[in-house]
Amino acid sequence: MTLATAMVADTPWQIVAAAPTAELLAPLHAGRWWPWILWAVLALFGLLATGLLEGLGRARLRALDVASTDVLTGLPNRRGMQDVLARAAALSTRHGLPLAAMIIDIDRFKAVNDIYGHEVGDRVIRQVGVALANAARGEDVAGRWGGEEFLVVMHVDRVGALDAAERFRVAIESAVDRDAGTVTASIGVAAVHGGDVARLLHAADAAMYVAKEAGRNRVELSPLSAGDMSEPSLDDRSLIRPT
Repeated sequence: MTLATAMVADTPWQIVAAAPTAELLAPLHAGRWWPWILWAVLALFGLLATGLLEGLGRARLRALDVASTDVLTGLPNRRGMQDVLARAAALSTRHGLPLAAMIIDIDRFKAVNDIYGHEVGDRVIRQVGVALANAARGEDVAGRWGGEEFLVVMHVDRVGALDAAERFRVAIESAVDRDAGTVTASIGVAAVHGGDVARLLHAADAAMYVAKEAGRNRVELSPLSAGDMSEPSLDDRSLIRPT
């Protein structure tokens, strides 16, 4: 008997075909080569088509990864973090898990760019990205939200979010740049049960404004709580956002 096997894609299964060897070789003994040539050509085209489809699939995955990754820090970019938020909110709603977000804004970043140049500014952003990635734990996801702002999403309550935010603040403060000196950030934190992402981000952003106004390099918790889905009492629209 002659056996031929092939894996079934995305499964642990194999297809096994068996035929008497004498029957397979009978056309050769009779001088009839054309069926074998035809099968060889079809097999070659099948292999080429499979390779092309696999290559296209890998290229698509690479393109999606690039589109969701910040080129400066290697962290998820705004688009990537929006996907993270959507998944985290769905998980929080489905299983009743707490959902926390923190907006992290580098202090006086405009002055860094103005005094030392954008090259130093880019280096500071990269250092903050590294500090956040190193300080993140478990399922925490940190990404660059835009400009000098970062976003961290995690499934923890208010106490856990405050502890994590302080850990991030210390990690950023330890990222000293050789030109710009000590780097600090103001962090706004909000935590809820449920998946209203827009209100969660609004609350964290408003708390970050408070941290700026209170002197920077600090963590502030939004009044938004697990059972309170009302808007934060702070009217953040009246604030001129410090840098």
